[in-house]
Amino acid sequence: MIFSLQPEVRSRLNGLFMSIFFLGGAVGPFVGGWAYA
Repeated sequence: MIFSLQPEVRSRLNGLFMSIFFLGGAVGPFVGGWAYA
């Protein structure tokens, strides 16, 4: 399904996925520490 999209759309989706993944990795430890405390 994703591979049938145009290359520009695929590139944007990949960038969005990587940004969300990075933000989750950056925010996760803070939220985990706050929840643990």
